[in-house]
Amino acid sequence: MTGTHGPGHTAGARHQRRLAWTLALTGSFLLVEVAGGLWTGSLALLADAGHMLTDVGAIALSLLAVPLAQRPPLSGHIVGRPLRGGVAPRPGT
Repeated sequence: MTGTHGPGHTAGARHQRRLAWTLALTGSFLLVEVAGGLWTGSLALLADAGHMLTDVGAIALSLLAVPLAQRPPLSGHIVGRPLRGGVAPRPGT
């Protein structure tokens, strides 16, 4: 098996170009569906375009998450919280 693990080697980083192409294609189809739905007055096309809008948003969010996942962890932090001598949170925090 050829694969590396650790910072900078996330699944999103390996597939970032594919995600970008998917976003471009899905966005293009979204625009065509909106134009076709408005031109023909088809509520079905407009409803499907609304569904594709959520798909485009999800793919865009995943593309935004790729650079965040590649960043190295902050020193003294575990998952965004300061490290205070242990992993378990203190009572009342």
